[in-house]
Amino acid sequence: MASSVTDPYTLLCGASGGCYALIGAHFAIVIMNWKEMTQNWQKGVMNVMCSAPMRLFLWSILVCFDIGMAVYNRYGPNNHMGVSYAAHVGGAIAGLLVGIPVLKNFDVKPWEKVVFWISVAVYVLGVAIAIGFNLLRANYPKTDWRPCCPVANYNT
Repeated sequence: MASSVTDPYTLLCGASGGCYALIGAHFAIVIMNWKEMTQNWQKGVMNVMCSAPMRLFLWSILVCFDIGMAVYNRYGPNNHMGVSYAAHVGGAIAGLLVGIPVLKNFDVKPWEKVVFWISVAVYVLGVAIAIGFNLLRANYPKTDWRPCCPVANYNT
């Protein structure tokens, strides 16, 4: 939906937006369980590698690199790939906003209850705005229903 609102003339193929939703959901788990994931985190190599700061650091590097490559492939000198990076960003934001209310929170603090309702409201509002924008848009691109590959003849 992010791609249809911000960049409707790009190609969408695969599940990269869904993969970023999973990354965003994991980011939500790290935020909501930060205290629990940092207890005794300096006691051993595995505790350091599985700690919240390390997860946040590693995923931030990977996500920034991947989105940077998508933007470069889109606007760089070899911009023959019209792939939408808005789907990646939208998937990550959706995963974060849905992950906060849906996924496990080990110790619910008062501020997390507020974040819970804010994330639900922002997600529902964002989806409603995107649907309304797409319904009311006058010059929305036509759907291309041509087959992407030759149809095999299975009758032979």
